[in-house]
Amino acid sequence: MMDMADRMRGNLEAVDAGSYRSVAVVGTTAPTLCEGSTVCNSAQLASYDKYRIAKKLSMSMPGSTMTINCPSDCTTAANPSGFRQEHTINITWDVKKDKSENRDDSDHNVRTVSLTIRP
Repeated sequence: MMDMADRMRGNLEAVDAGSYRSVAVVGTTAPTLCEGSTVCNSAQLASYDKYRIAKKLSMSMPGSTMTINCPSDCTTAANPSGFRQEHTINITWDVKKDKSENRDDSDHNVRTVSLTIRP
């Protein structure tokens, strides 16, 4: 989560445009790879950041999802005060119960952890 927050703070143009607000799920086609000598605009970098973090999450917590939300429109155009909106980063995953108890696969617990930031 802190990795995502740091990436957002490093790409404020995309934060101001609302490019980070979304659900990031692994399994979709990889966006433009913003690595090495590849030049990316702020929106492409935001897509790449979300993809990379979601991919890391899926390796450590299969079936996990990450969402980034704002209480309203994330763009600075929608916020005349000039302050950036708070963003909430949520990571949700499913914890399967112990199979030794002879429970079926439908027996699970969904867990969520949240972090609210103002980039």
